Amino acid sequence: MAADGSKSRVLVTGASGFIAAHCVYQLLDRGYKVRGTVRDPTDAKKTQFLRTCIRERVTIWSWSAPTSQRKTMGEEDDTIVDQAIKGNEHVLRAAIKEKVRRVVITSSAYAIFDGHPAARYGAGSPPFTADDWSIPERQGFYPKSKTLAERRAWEISASDEAKATGLEGSRSDVIQRYLTAAFPGTPAMAYPIADVRDVALAHVACLEGGPQVVGKRFPLGEEAIQLIDIATTLKGEFGKYGYRVPTTRLPTFLAWLLSFCDKGVAQVLPELGRRFSMDSSGAREILNIQPRDFKQAAIDQGYSLIKLGIVPNKGVPEEKLQLSL
Repeated sequence: MAADGSKSRVLVTGASGFIAAHCVYQLLDRGYKVRGTVRDPTDAKKTQFLRTCIRERVTIWSWSAPTSQRKTMGEEDDTIVDQAIKGNEHVLRAAIKEKVRRVVITSSAYAIFDGHPAARYGAGSPPFTADDWSIPERQGFYPKSKTLAERRAWEISASDEAKATGLEGSRSDVIQRYLTAAFPGTPAMAYPIADVRDVALAHVACLEGGPQVVGKRFPLGEEAIQLIDIATTLKGEFGKYGYRVPTTRLPTFLAWLLSFCDKGVAQVLPELGRRFSMDSSGAREILNIQPRDFKQAAIDQGYSLIKLGIVPNKGVPEEKLQLSL
C-alpha cells in the first residue's frame, strides 16, 4: 500500500503466460497498477489479451531471456537448466537491489514430488508436503530445472533477507496438450490439479499476507487426478467444437517405444503408474484458498487457454471465453 492509501505497483514477469495473465487479471480487479514483462511486446498474438482486456491499466515491457545456438541434446538440456537458475537469480537480485517489498516465486510441483524412491508413490504413501524437495540427480532436465531454480531462489532469499514466498503450482500444459492433440493417447499417469484462478488468488494472498506467509512454500493441488479422467472431461466439453481429445489408453509398452523418438514422452516415462497426493493445507488455512472441483477447473482452464490464444479457437462462442475470478 502506498503512503497515500493507493495500491502499489506490481511487476508480473512473463505477463503473457497462462498463470501470469490470470495473476494480472486478479491484481487489476483489486486496484493494483501492474507492470508486465514479456519477451516480445510486438508479438500481437501473445500480448493481445493484455492489450485489449486491460487497456491502459498495465504497462508492457520487453524482457529478453538469453538464447542459445543449436546444441546436442545433452548440451541443450544443460543450457535449459542453467538458464532457469540464472533467470530466477537475475530477477531476485534486481528486486533486492530496488528494495522490492515482497517477492512471490512461482515454482512447480515438480520441485516437490519428483525423483523420489518408488515407495513414495502408491496407495497408502504419505502426501508430499512443503518440506519435501525433489531429487535433482533422479530428474529429467525440465523437472530438474524447476527444482534447482527454486533452490537457488531460496538461497538468495535467505542470504539477502528478501521477503520471498513460494508457490508450487500444478501443470497447465496437460490441458493444452489434450486440446491440441499433442498426446497420441492417454498414458497411465496422474497429476495434482489446481485451478488457475486458485493459483492466481494464492499469488495475491501471498502478496498481501502478513509475516505468516513470508519464507514459506505453499503447494497447490491435492489428490493426483488420472489423466484419463481429465481427458474424458475435456472431450465431453470440447468435442462438440471439433477438438479431438484422445481418450484411448496408451499402453505402457507403447509409451516406452515412443520415448525413443519423442523427447517429451521420454521425460514423463518415469511418471507412468505413479499415485500420490500433495498436502495443500497451508494454502487452505493461511491463504484461505478453497480448491475448485477438478472437472470444472479443467473445463474452465480449457476455455481460458483458448481465450488467451494459447490454444487455437475452433469456433467456441465468445460468451464461453470470458475469464472469471
